[in-house]
Amino acid sequence: MANRETGSVHAIDIRSRTLTATVKVGRDAAHLALDTAANTVYVANREDHTISMIDTTSNTVVATVDVGGKPQGIAVDPRTQNVYVTDSERGTVIVLGGTGNCVAPEPSLGMGVQYAPSGMLRAGYDDR
Repeated sequence: MANRETGSVHAIDIRSRTLTATVKVGRDAAHLALDTAANTVYVANREDHTISMIDTTSNTVVATVDVGGKPQGIAVDPRTQNVYVTDSERGTVIVLGGTGNCVAPEPSLGMGVQYAPSGMLRAGYDDR
């Protein structure tokens, strides 16, 4: 669970309903994506312009990638392990490879992004 106020992610044991770890990430950490195959949680840190990568076995940040703009929605393609991040400042979708390296920004209008099991990537736009 992301905590925007503290810039951290909380790991919670759902069976016992207890907090098991708190991991410091970046400012305005609000959106998460889980890659179960790689045991990695990706966190969009909107105000730091970064994506944090958390190893879920050790509950530590293993990498932070500066993506510029304002990363917002985030989703993982479990087949390719690519990570898709909407940039609400530039109106693009940023694609990160499974290792966290920046692959390419793709033009799109987006605030939120969702990966569907069918293989389709859905980006939503909010013009508020």
